[in-house]
Amino acid sequence: MTFADLGLSAPLVRAAGDLGVVEPTPVQAAAMPAILRGGDVCASACTGSGKTAAFLLPLLERLASRAAASSDRPVRALVLVPTHELAVQIGDAARQFGRHLARSPKICVVIGGVSINPQMMALRGGADIVVATPGRLLDLAGRNALQFGDLEVLVIDEADRLFSLGFADELARVLELLPGRPRVDVAEEVAARATALEHRRRWEAQEAEELRLPQARYVARGVVKGRGFSGEAGVQDKARQRATVRVGTTCENFLI
Repeated sequence: MTFADLGLSAPLVRAAGDLGVVEPTPVQAAAMPAILRGGDVCASACTGSGKTAAFLLPLLERLASRAAASSDRPVRALVLVPTHELAVQIGDAARQFGRHLARSPKICVVIGGVSINPQMMALRGGADIVVATPGRLLDLAGRNALQFGDLEVLVIDEADRLFSLGFADELARVLELLPGRPRVDVAEEVAARATALEHRRRWEAQEAEELRLPQARYVARGVVKGRGFSGEAGVQDKARQRATVRVGTTCENFLI
């Protein structure tokens, strides 16, 4: 199976090839068709399995094939992440994957710890993709620097961290800004998801022990974020092929 078979256009296939991504991994093969159809997807796979490309490539395909809305400051896709480093990494990957498209996507990375003024300037006229940490996103929304009325896709990366107590309040406030979201019980929804993820992490920790993968971190979009893989090569290879993709779940507009 090729990326073209999954529904990606030639410019994206070419860009992926330039980066050495020539054959879909299991999580990519499972997630991409559903994302291209506009389905709600929750995906889990281990480190090195290509999860970032699994959502960025079909996201870029969708944005390239559909005209942008006519509002003053449209944001077409929002990617929420917990850390500055991850935001920069995803922004760089999106630019690399989109470089051969007929119209280069406008990608804005907005994070705290730096001046907000250049980010406000960059968001003038909107953006195809905004990659953001929740706190800085709320600051920008409070200054009317962006609008979410035309938002098409929401991605939550490292979801277990964003649903944790450290981010839950900010995440709930972000979700209240988005179109099509209920205006009530958002905090309760976030708390329920955080509880469910905690139960899931405990189950996955027990499963990882059976696979002998030490020092593993468990997240919703990347079940095993392994550091220091050890043991037999077959154990490592087995873990790298593990992927779970759920389509049409109760995630609503979440792409995790």
